[in-house]
Amino acid sequence: MTLPIRPITPEEVTKEIPDFVVEAVNELINEKSGAPGRTFTILQDDIKQRVMSKTNIAFDFKWLDFEPLYESYGWRVRYDKPAYNEFYDAYFEFRPKTK
Repeated sequence: MTLPIRPITPEEVTKEIPDFVVEAVNELINEKSGAPGRTFTILQDDIKQRVMSKTNIAFDFKWLDFEPLYESYGWRVRYDKPAYNEFYDAYFEFRPKTK
């Protein structure tokens, strides 16, 4: 007996990041990066605002799971957000991978 529906495997999982999110992040990278090879940060709220300026679709925080995508294109991306007792804005740190 075969099941008509089966669980998804890890290999089948895809995280679709909409083009307008990638476009927004790319714009902010260009604005924040400065000199090639430099490490820089982009605030999560800045990304959210830029994305929202490009679409009328309700913002989905899953769109911010873009680290693997950018890491596959030569970046090291680290996300940091405050713990319950800390007070600072959440941000993404971008660092070019060294060869």
